[in-house]
Amino acid sequence: MYVSPPRQISNMEASTGCVVLGATADNEAVGHAALRNVLDDPMFRDWIIIRCTCHIIMLLVASICSACPPLEKCVDKCHKLAKYAKNHKEVRRQLDQMQRAKGIKRPLMPIICNNTRKWYASYLEAARTLILLPYYTLIMTDPVEAAMLPTQAVSPAQPR
Repeated sequence: MYVSPPRQISNMEASTGCVVLGATADNEAVGHAALRNVLDDPMFRDWIIIRCTCHIIMLLVASICSACPPLEKCVDKCHKLAKYAKNHKEVRRQLDQMQRAKGIKRPLMPIICNNTRKWYASYLEAARTLILLPYYTLIMTDPVEAAMLPTQAVSPAQPR
């Protein structure tokens, strides 16, 4: 049975007699150091710091990519392809047109990894690029453009 997070916290407080307090901060070293200084006070010895999970997962993905050159190359090609498509109006127009011809009312467009979304965007950027790959292969027939396409060990998905 699903119990909403506020109800879970209420249940926890009722059963333990403790107050549950949460604060959100980013993973910057300054904030973490400040929290550790506060937690050095004996009054706060039972407090637990849980750092930003999204950022930790992104760092893990980046570490895995750097340890696996084929994966790193694929992610890099996905980034370059998404950036190329974002910067070329004709490619975006054709992506839109081809998806609408298949009855898709809200066509997908490339996602670009940038500093404001970098914690999880590499995955989203690569995933979206691979979803759009069948369309890209039909659009990008010039040899220079085709060289930008990521290759897969498995056959690409069919256009949706």
